[in-house]
Amino acid sequence: MRAGLLLPIAAAGLLLSGCMHMHHSRVSHGGAMRTAVSLNAKKPQHCVAGRPCDVTVTLTCATGDACIELSHDVIVIQRGNRADIDFSFNDAPQAKMRIAFEQGSNVRCPGEFLPRVRCDDRNGADGIWKFIVEVESVGKVDPFIVND
Repeated sequence: MRAGLLLPIAAAGLLLSGCMHMHHSRVSHGGAMRTAVSLNAKKPQHCVAGRPCDVTVTLTCATGDACIELSHDVIVIQRGNRADIDFSFNDAPQAKMRIAFEQGSNVRCPGEFLPRVRCDDRNGADGIWKFIVEVESVGKVDPFIVND
């Protein structure tokens, strides 16, 4: 191997090894770009019809996106199931949140800021979908739902 190639190859190796710690990446799904779930994600919440599907929102500081932590940053709804997903705060009685799912996911949530939010996943659109948990006057995070 020529010495002139070693530096570019080493730089590419370092760049690729740093990408292994990314939280998500874009992949093609059904002809459209979708966001793929990282292996670094927290344990997924598997939701089944007729059983509670709870996601707890914890505020770790007063303001900023990094202040919001979710008990599960990936929600999985098995094919053929319809599930209600309940979002509630761990220890923030005055806080309010709004949940918004990516267009096309067929998940319905109320549009206003509330202390507890229930969303209805009719599991109508297979795929991996982003959603946003926005906490009033704090910030927002954007985890995933997987309709499988």
